[in-house]
Amino acid sequence: MPLNTYIIENASKDMNSSFLQKFADVEIYFSIMESNKPLNNGPVQASGDFQLRLQTANLNIGRMAIFYTTKTDSRLTQKFAGMPLKRALKMVDELSDIDGILIQSDQEAWFAIDKRAIKK
Repeated sequence: MPLNTYIIENASKDMNSSFLQKFADVEIYFSIMESNKPLNNGPVQASGDFQLRLQTANLNIGRMAIFYTTKTDSRLTQKFAGMPLKRALKMVDELSDIDGILIQSDQEAWFAIDKRAIKK
């Protein structure tokens, strides 16, 4: 079952974060709202001074970085990037101004997890 389908089918249930391990290598996508370097199509080789501003949402558990399950999602901006879920979780954990991650399906279903739960 793809991650997108899993989130849609389980969004109304009390989901815990254990399913994230099952989907650790699945690619998820994020909008690039701003970059301090010009971006081209293809892989990005990030250097120490490379910075991106991600799309965020404020939830009752904090400020979440928004990721999407499909790269064809119409809510992604024209400039976007993808990475495996496990890498996205690590990146979010290292961002001081972000409290967690929100993973949006291609429908209205989503899953959010804060940093404390990510570390588990």
